[in-house]
Amino acid sequence: MVIGAGFDQIPIIREARAQGHEVIACDGNPEAPGFSYASEVHTVSTRDTERLLEVALDRDIDAITYMITESPILSVHEIARRLGLEGPSLASARATVDKVWFRQYLESAEMRTPRYVRAESLDDVERIIAEVPFPAIVKSADVGGQLGLNVVRDGDDLPNALLQAFQHSVSSSAIVEELVNGNEYNAVGVVLGGELVELLVSDRVRYPYQAFGVVQRHLYPSSLDSGQLLEVEHEVRRLVETLQITNGIVFPQFIYSERGPVLLETGERIPGGLMKELFEYATGIDLVALQLNYALGKRVHELPTTGNAPHDAVTVKFINGRPGPLRPGRVSDVKGVDIAREQRGVLELGHYNGPDSDWEVRPLKVARDRYYYVIASGTSAEEAVRNSDAAAGLLDFIDSEGNSLMERDATDV
Repeated sequence: MVIGAGFDQIPIIREARAQGHEVIACDGNPEAPGFSYASEVHTVSTRDTERLLEVALDRDIDAITYMITESPILSVHEIARRLGLEGPSLASARATVDKVWFRQYLESAEMRTPRYVRAESLDDVERIIAEVPFPAIVKSADVGGQLGLNVVRDGDDLPNALLQAFQHSVSSSAIVEELVNGNEYNAVGVVLGGELVELLVSDRVRYPYQAFGVVQRHLYPSSLDSGQLLEVEHEVRRLVETLQITNGIVFPQFIYSERGPVLLETGERIPGGLMKELFEYATGIDLVALQLNYALGKRVHELPTTGNAPHDAVTVKFINGRPGPLRPGRVSDVKGVDIAREQRGVLELGHYNGPDSDWEVRPLKVARDRYYYVIASGTSAEEAVRNSDAAAGLLDFIDSEGNSLMERDATDV
């Protein structure tokens, strides 16, 4: 049983079918694209644990899993617990979807976390001003993808930012936390038998001001030195132990500050935002096959591989609407794809939300507004960046009137 059948979940549905399994896919969207790859489908919200459990019991499932999206994880945990199947721990599931609970859990484990306050109404404004230093970050307490995310410079900006965060939150709540100074990083770890057996750390490059929090480039290897990487590894190992993760793929995000690594968010899941692809190209490890092994309760002696050799350096470059190099508009054609694909180091390129996505370029505000991407490799991080930039420079995005949407002098990373 696969919970979630969007574009991002198609790989795990297809892989399970390829392995000979009957796959039941569940998603709240009756037109979920993953449904066409499943053996059986049910239109049920990924958060509706009781209805999902009814399906699981009726079909007497042997395994349950998910990937990338955060919304099913509590349902997956509860169904796995009730049926005696493999699944994420309760602590890990809660940490993935509840930012306030995660902060509290880190504090109890004496791990670094930003100063924060939970907010549930505008009545909390004065308390927040007294407890959290400005500038501060306001975001919904239980959804990702930068939905409802804002940076506030002072208390005057706070009420409007809170209202936006409440609007996007499942529980109509927000978290307000200090803006920690430092560069931001992603980590992807593989856990077997409670031990961290593989860890990849990459730079999480953002635009400096607009579209705050939206990644514009992933870059491996990271800019951290060997000592800093050891400190990060130590913190991730502590996180795995603290969250009682036995077998799983863990995806922490952190800022390396003057205090060391400060954890921002975590998730026990195959990561999205093309971090799965970055990890697989850099390590050669097949995360989808690995996740299926976990769900099926198979003892993993060797990590499954993609069949491709690991690359020394890999970058994911996103091409977006403003503040990126594209003017807003509807794309009718992308020129230069074939020649860009043949450039040195290019591994893949395409529409961020899939080939069947809406070809509308929007101003960049949240993660789902990202439009196109280029993944490239090199012998060093610098070479990977040059290769991705060279390929991106050959692309042109054409509207229905034959005009280019590309602004070549726009800010880009």
